[in-house]
Amino acid sequence: MKKGLILSLVAVLIVSLAACGAPATKDTSKDTQKDSKVEATSAETKEDAKEDASKAEDKKDDKKADAMETGVYTLINKTGEKITELYHYENGSKDKGANLADKGLADGESVESKVELAADKTEAYESTLEFTTESGYTAKYETLHFETVKIELIAEDAMTGATPIAFVTGE
Repeated sequence: MKKGLILSLVAVLIVSLAACGAPATKDTSKDTQKDSKVEATSAETKEDAKEDASKAEDKKDDKKADAMETGVYTLINKTGEKITELYHYENGSKDKGANLADKGLADGESVESKVELAADKTEAYESTLEFTTESGYTAKYETLHFETVKIELIAEDAMTGATPIAFVTGE
């Protein structure tokens, strides 16, 4: 874009210099008027081109903002008992949303939680996964990011670290 603009300006300068270098016996007033029109037209065209490029860039940004992406979280019960409450919600939300366990999620069963966001919002997204089992064990994981992933919800005694979940890899 810049190279094209520079080349156009150089061409206008060459035309202007050529008109100024014409023999003195020739009436150049008509030629100068023509060259002036060409310069004005060229300058207007350049401005139009800049505006068009700017509008095209804005449309690209708008399309990116308008484009939607879906994160899919497959939640697998590996607690050894029925999960009675299961929530997946965006951090900062006052509403946890619907109970994903509905009437209970038996050991070994899974459920999907889908999150749809504008493409330009996925980087900043963080969510919480919270569940309660039949025996009353409650666990929470508060730093899930936007992704498509399989997650095992694990029993308290099966935890190898501080988190009540395990990401499934290699499938």
